[in-house]
This record gives sequence, C-alpha cells and structure tokens, in this order.
Amino acid sequence: MHDFSGFSQPQAGFSQPTVGLSQPAFDIPIHLTDNKLYNFNRFKDHIPDIFHPYISRIQDVIPDGNCGFRSVAVALGLPETEWLTIRHALLTESIQNANVYINSLLGVFDEIQESLKWSKPEFAPRRYWMQMPEIGVLIANAFGVIVVFISLGVSVTVFPLWTSPEFLLPHRVVSFVFVNDNHFVRVELTGDYPMPTPTWYWSRFKSQDAAAWEMWYKQRLDAYTNWLESRRQPPGFVDLDKYGL
Repeated sequence: MHDFSGFSQPQAGFSQPTVGLSQPAFDIPIHLTDNKLYNFNRFKDHIPDIFHPYISRIQDVIPDGNCGFRSVAVALGLPETEWLTIRHALLTESIQNANVYINSLLGVFDEIQESLKWSKPEFAPRRYWMQMPEIGVLIANAFGVIVVFISLGVSVTVFPLWTSPEFLLPHRVVSFVFVNDNHFVRVELTGDYPMPTPTWYWSRFKSQDAAAWEMWYKQRLDAYTNWLESRRQPPGFVDLDKYGL
C-alpha cells in the first residue's frame, strides 16, 4: 500500500463505528460560496439528488482522457498534474497482487491493467480512461482509502479488500462523479452522507478483516439502500404527471 499519509485528507468524522444520519432540510448545499456554487450548478444534474445536501466542493479537472486519475490525485491532496503518479501506483498494485485481481476482476483484468499503461502528454484514447467501478478496488487497496463512485447510472462504494477499518484510522475517502459518459470530476462530500452499495467485487472477495467495513458504515449504506427502494416503482405503475394527467 502506498503511503499518502503526508497529503491533505478529507474532513474528520469517519472514526466512529456507528454514525447517526443527519437529514438536511434543504435540497441544495446552501453553505457553498459563489465559486463553489458555480461548479455545483454545472454538475448537479449528473449527481443523484440524495448527495446534493452533502456536497462541499466539486473540483473540475482537465478533460484529456486522464481526468479520472486527475480526480483521484486531487482527492488525495496532490496536484492534478500527478495523474501519471496515480497511474503508476495503480499499475504497480495490479502487478504486485495480480493473483488476487485475476480472480476478483475475472475476465477484465488484462483490459484493466492495459488501461493503466498510458503516459503520453496527449489526449488518452478511451481504452486508457479510468475504468470504473473495476479500478475502484485498485484505488482502495493501493492508497488505503474508501472509494465512492457516483453517476446517474451506477453508484458504488469500494472499501479496501483485505485491511480492517481499525487499521486505517482516520478513514480517507476518494469520491468522484462520472458526467456525460465521458468525464470525471472530483466531488467532496461532508457530514453523514449516504454511501452507495458496495461493489460486488468487494462483497465477493473481501477478507474476514475487511468485512468489518460494512458494519462500520452500516447506517449510511442502509440510508442509500432505503433511498433506492423508495424510488422503485411497483409493477404496472404509470406516472400520470408525465402525461399531464
């Protein structure tokens, strides 16, 4: 695991095994400054509304095909220009623990590893973009962080595969949003925000020690699950408002 302890970390508040969920009574993050609110307004339509009250910052990065790795860099407290450092760290992680990832990323491991092998100072073709949610498990293990991947399609949480939550205090979170099916931006969430369902890669291959992550954040994981359930429409449901009825 790479030591990034010297870099800036997200705000504290992730060190208690059970956390009560606050329920903000507003739909937008009213605490944002004008500059931060500008980015919120730019990207809010690409972020499920359950996360809106918890957003403290959205940081755009250069859209050059390395934007996913740039977003990870700034989430770790690095300049976005360190995207190549992130690529190299993830590639090293995939090589050193290939015996694990060949099984957990069955069928896509070679493709994922190949996608990390880009270092040219020019626009990266799509096959070299950050492949999510699969690369999330490499990020979590390489840097000892929780990964929160958000999109209008699929949002997931990825915890470290074999390290217990007690070993990684204080917990750090790398969170980012995939927008327009072609760009990543870093999003910083604060408070007891709901956490998306853990990816099946983690659920299937987590170690016994790592299984404690799910209990540690159970309330926040449950809050997201409850929100998903509330949005499901029963069979035969017809939204009359959609037709102006």
